[in-house]
Amino acid sequence: MTPETYYELEQEKLAMQQESRAEEWGFACLELAELVRRWGKAAIQKELDGLTDRAEWPQPQPHCSQCMNWQEPRSANRPGFCVPRAAASLEQKPQSYAAQCPFFDQMPF
Repeated sequence: MTPETYYELEQEKLAMQQESRAEEWGFACLELAELVRRWGKAAIQKELDGLTDRAEWPQPQPHCSQCMNWQEPRSANRPGFCVPRAAASLEQKPQSYAAQCPFFDQMPF
């Protein structure tokens, strides 16, 4: 696959995701309008005030297996490893180290 083809496929995928989210938002607005009609705005607002905003939820921490530089184990008795660390003869870190790792490069998909 050429880089141009890959780019076009990613753009199509992104456009489909955006369209899906817009459609989902439209349905959510219709559902909310129905709830307000049925129960009243004050009742809905009271329930919303008791919820935690999504932005306040803890964000998932990155993991080494999500990195472009991670090599999966080739056999059951050998662990996976960080390729740049192995090439530089550096100590392998636990997979939870990804958030601080200078070699961490998130996979694009």
